[in-house]
Amino acid sequence: MPIRDLVLTVAIFGALPVCFFRPWIGLLVWNCVGIMAPQWLVWDFARFIPFAQLTAAATLPGLLLSSDRRQLPSTLEAWLLYALWTWFVVTTFFAVVPERAWDKLSSVSKSLLFVVIALSLFQDRRRLRYLLLVIAASVGFYGLKGGVFALLTRTETNLVIPNGSSIGGNTGFGLALVMTLPLLFYLAAEEPRRWLRYVLQATFAASIAATVFTYSRGAFLGLAAVLALLALKRRRPAVLAAMLAIGVVVSSVAPQRWFERVATIANYQTDDSAMSRLETWRLTVRFALDHPLFGGGFWSIENDDLYRTYLDSYTTAFNAHSIWFNMLGEHGFPGLALFVGLISACWLSLRALRKSRDGVSPSGWIVSYSHMLELALLGYVVSGTFLSVAYLELFYQLVGAIILLHVIARRETAPEPAWIAVPHGEPGIGVNRVWDRWVR
Repeated sequence: MPIRDLVLTVAIFGALPVCFFRPWIGLLVWNCVGIMAPQWLVWDFARFIPFAQLTAAATLPGLLLSSDRRQLPSTLEAWLLYALWTWFVVTTFFAVVPERAWDKLSSVSKSLLFVVIALSLFQDRRRLRYLLLVIAASVGFYGLKGGVFALLTRTETNLVIPNGSSIGGNTGFGLALVMTLPLLFYLAAEEPRRWLRYVLQATFAASIAATVFTYSRGAFLGLAAVLALLALKRRRPAVLAAMLAIGVVVSSVAPQRWFERVATIANYQTDDSAMSRLETWRLTVRFALDHPLFGGGFWSIENDDLYRTYLDSYTTAFNAHSIWFNMLGEHGFPGLALFVGLISACWLSLRALRKSRDGVSPSGWIVSYSHMLELALLGYVVSGTFLSVAYLELFYQLVGAIILLHVIARRETAPEPAWIAVPHGEPGIGVNRVWDRWVR
């Protein structure tokens, strides 16, 4: 009997009515299915069931009938996200490879649609925490599993997760782990339930090892940046000692292949992969200068004809291997500007959330979440500089979480409305000062 298939199928189908009547829970299920891809952990009939589509089919109609929706945020980060999505649509009309470009736009738009839906449904602390827990658990499941396996076997094979996941492959997996580590750390620090706190802490430690054993150099650079800044932020001897112990254990069991792989970061001139990236970046700049406004649309960089036109020594295309050059080549200078603006606005917003506003200091949990999301964003920027992950769904979910934190914090730190007394004999017990002026 395919027990795994039966359990998974019953669980997902049993959740569909809940997804319809509680769309915010449907969004959590959709995120879990999209990131974790549980259908690829079974071997029989459940592998071919479109769980993500079924979840969306139950959630979206429920959303239309729900009274739980709130107005979409109008923060700077939100408007830049909407503008970037719009620009993706515009550049697709001018795409060099239109068929593949429209398919990619459809895929990216599905991810962005659910991010925008989350902006409407998760505007309170409890739901935001559930969303971050689901994301952390979906990635952390593979981090815990892969980290334990790597430490026990000292495998020289790249750790990967199923290609059906939105973070499939070794580089995508490594980057997802780097972005998830701050979530695991800070969510564990604030978790009141002891058993869950221990699980999150164990997953954090195992995920560090799993990141190393993906053999992704981009992920390793992001890991180093995130752990270094995390150590500086916490400034606690116990945290520093624990992270040092994890580093010693991982380095002591890492095989020779890992050290050779990391050494190519410094000696990139002798590495064919690194040199091909530099050539691709030069090609992308030349192409963008010829198509400065709209770029080439989705998939224009991974085009053999483009390489034959701009690089005589190459006949086979590579991907851009950088979020920045990916955006520049495929969406022109306006697309790159919107992308950089979005990341910059998110970063500035997180830092501003830790400051007092109108004499009101932010709550401790808001400060903690701002540090957490800032570190996750750092991991994406550092690793993404060397990886083609400009459309990574996890990044846009992170942007959505930053926007939601901004909205919730702004609501919490808003000053109390000024009230004035109504003269005796007039109806009512008090009105807002602005309203009172207008009435008078």
